[in-house]
Amino acid sequence: MERAPISTIISSDIYKDIENGEFKAAIEKLSKKVSSGENPRAVYSLLGYCHFQIGNYKDAINMYDYLSKVYPDYQEYKLYQALCLYKTGKLETAGRIADSIDDPSLGEKVEQLKAAVSFGRHNYSEAREHLKKVGKKDVSGVINEGCILFKEKKFGEALKKFREGKKMLVGYHSQLYYNIALCHYRMEEYEEALKYIKIIVQKSREAVSKQSVGEEEKCNEKLAHEVKHSGMIEALNLRAAIEYERGNAEKAKKILKDLSSTLSKSGLQKDPTTYHNEAIVGVNDNCAESISKLNELLNDSEAPPETFQNLIHLYCKYRFFDFASDMLKTKPQLASKYIKPDEHEYIKALIQEEKDPELAIKQYDGIIKSYTKKLDKLAKKLEQSGGDSSKSIANEKKAIVERLVCVVSNKARIYWEAKNFAKTEEVFASLKDYCKDNEIFNMNMGHSLFMQKKKHERAAEYYEEIVERHKDNLNEVDIFVLANLSLCYIYMDENEKAEKLLATIKKHEGEAIMKNPKTVLFHHCSVNLVIGTLYCSKSNFEFGLDLIIKNLSLIHISEPTRPY
Repeated sequence: MERAPISTIISSDIYKDIENGEFKAAIEKLSKKVSSGENPRAVYSLLGYCHFQIGNYKDAINMYDYLSKVYPDYQEYKLYQALCLYKTGKLETAGRIADSIDDPSLGEKVEQLKAAVSFGRHNYSEAREHLKKVGKKDVSGVINEGCILFKEKKFGEALKKFREGKKMLVGYHSQLYYNIALCHYRMEEYEEALKYIKIIVQKSREAVSKQSVGEEEKCNEKLAHEVKHSGMIEALNLRAAIEYERGNAEKAKKILKDLSSTLSKSGLQKDPTTYHNEAIVGVNDNCAESISKLNELLNDSEAPPETFQNLIHLYCKYRFFDFASDMLKTKPQLASKYIKPDEHEYIKALIQEEKDPELAIKQYDGIIKSYTKKLDKLAKKLEQSGGDSSKSIANEKKAIVERLVCVVSNKARIYWEAKNFAKTEEVFASLKDYCKDNEIFNMNMGHSLFMQKKKHERAAEYYEEIVERHKDNLNEVDIFVLANLSLCYIYMDENEKAEKLLATIKKHEGEAIMKNPKTVLFHHCSVNLVIGTLYCSKSNFEFGLDLIIKNLSLIHISEPTRPY
């Protein structure tokens, strides 16, 4: 956004405030001039600009609304008003005002704004058409095309556009670096994403430290502006998301905690994205608090689009089906906007489980059938593709497999809870060709076999595959997998394998504690407790109880404030 032309009536100290980024100080001085009636055009124009810079779009809208009515021939005010409306999510009004602008000199800017409005409405083909009307192929057009490709889930192509834009620009641009990092994140290229995140955070901290020198009040304002606009908030949230995806929930919590501290020191309120991510990473610590936070965010227009979806999934995960059902009924607009049709069907099946398990199974079967059809089509496309296209298809296939595993696991659970383990195995076995590379699928398949006599050898094969994937760090493996595999070895009279596995678990726990003495791990103790219980069940109480007591005492030493 451009600033208003310099007016000789506006004092130089106000322009100095604006040049130095001290927008609140400038607003305070300009507001006094409004009441005195001094040159309202220049005052209102600068007020609109200053409010826009600090993200106070509602007040900026009021300024430009006044100016566009009093000075209708100067249509740039309309453009700025529409831009502010777009920033507040009022897309219909922003689009209507943009359509009313007929000044040829503003043509390209208007088309770019219309493209942004169409983008916000998820009408990507219309957005692309508006961008085509922008004559020259400038950097903003290239970046906007990248944003459209990203929304179309063409992450490899979007990355190319963002890299092209990076070459066209001189120097560092936080938003563009973030876009590149986000593409790498979506493509699960986490190390590449972290490289760009590191640059953003480093540059942001350098800029923030420069604003910490001078008068306290002015420093605080500059600091808040720098933290808000430097890309630090977005970058650290993305870094937390990467750690959470990698299974490092504690590390993700620490990143968000440090970010919250920075926001507080800068005098900024916690933004909706940080608030949302805190709720997600903290769900295992306090489920009720996380659900409360997500409910609170539903009333925030700037809440991440995943908020509603995650809230519904949490309700279902903790089997609060009545709450999930009520939410879908009372907020149909959010449901249609943020819950995909296949997810909606899945949630309906989950809710149906308690009322009519047989009907829920039929609903699950319908979803499974649609997913397997999609996977068959993607398999054919994958054979014919290459390069970035191949990678994009592979990522899409992986995402569908993950959803398929979720559905089939819930279907199988109905038989599991009825203790029909043979049928549970049958459900998983029917989809082995589609899901054989998915770790959760293999774990559940192993569990279904483990619960059946004389199938421990086959169960061990599934568990061993998971252990092999994490052979360098067994702390990453689910405790139940390690415990059940140990029992499989004992049932198979292969005690040496069980002892070797326990020794490896103990070694990896020791290595983790050496790196970080505060690390608390229960894998070794938990497996020994399970083995001890097995020996007790076989009437070998002396050995079994001795093993249980020893390992219970170790757990107590490891975590005195929270016994296992």
